[in-house]
Amino acid sequence: EVLPTAFGFGFQQLSASASNSFRLRLPTVFGFGFQQLSASASNSFRLRLPTAFGFGFQLLSASASTSFRFRLPTAFGFGFQQLSASASNIFELRLPTVFGFGFQQLSASASNSFRFRLSTAFGFDLQLLSASGP
Repeated sequence: EVLPTAFGFGFQQLSASASNSFRLRLPTVFGFGFQQLSASASNSFRLRLPTAFGFGFQLLSASASTSFRFRLPTAFGFGFQQLSASASNIFELRLPTVFGFGFQQLSASASNSFRFRLSTAFGFDLQLLSASGP
């Protein structure tokens, strides 16, 4: 099903296919569609919401490679990873920098038991504390 936006651009509201079992799209202020809900084999659950400039960002995602992921937007509409848990990374917390670049704040996994990172002024990560096995 396709509906028009304020500027006459059609957007996809609901679709189902082999690669994407369920997809729902809604318009933004400038008529760009964004993915709101998606479920598929590669991504079991994904929820997206728009930013002020119509760029979608991932709010919640669960899949085989990433058991749980939570993202929030920055001031300029770039999503950043806030919480993630998976087989390769048991726990990961990310917060944004001034310019919207995500940085890893806390991580625990089999290869890295504990790691704490903070961002620099330009969004570069620096390792502050790390403890792991042999």
